[in-house]
Amino acid sequence: MTKYYLRLLENAEFCFVVPELYTILPTDIAVKEEDYERFYEQQSSGKSFHLKEKEKIDTEQGLFGCVEEYDPAPIQTEPSRVELLEGALLQQQLATAEAIEKQETDKVEQQLAQAEMFETILQMLEPQGGGE
Repeated sequence: MTKYYLRLLENAEFCFVVPELYTILPTDIAVKEEDYERFYEQQSSGKSFHLKEKEKIDTEQGLFGCVEEYDPAPIQTEPSRVELLEGALLQQQLATAEAIEKQETDKVEQQLAQAEMFETILQMLEPQGGGE
C-alpha cells in the first residue's frame, strides 16, 4: 500500500509526493489512499481543484480539508484570422440578403401601385351610368 502526501507549494499550488521518490517534509500532509483515489476520479471526470484559502485549510481533515472544487474561468482568446474573415463574410451575406429583401418589397409595392393606377384608369374609361 502506497502512502501519499500533499505538499503545499508557493503561489497556492500543490502536488502529491510519495516516500519512494521524495523526502517527506514535516510540512507535508498525509493523505488517505481513498481520498487520493477519489481526487483523481473526480479530476478525470472533469472537476477542477485548487487549494483552499490559507485560513480555511484544515490539515486534520486530510486532502479535502486542504483542496476544494472550483469552476475555472473560461480562457479568453483573440479570434483567429479565419474567425474574423468568417464573421465579415457572414455580415456581408446578411447585408446582401437584407438588400435583396428590400428590393423585392419595393418591387411588390410598385406592382401594387401600378395595379391601383390601372384600376383607376379603367374606372374612368367605363361609361357613366345609364344612357343606352
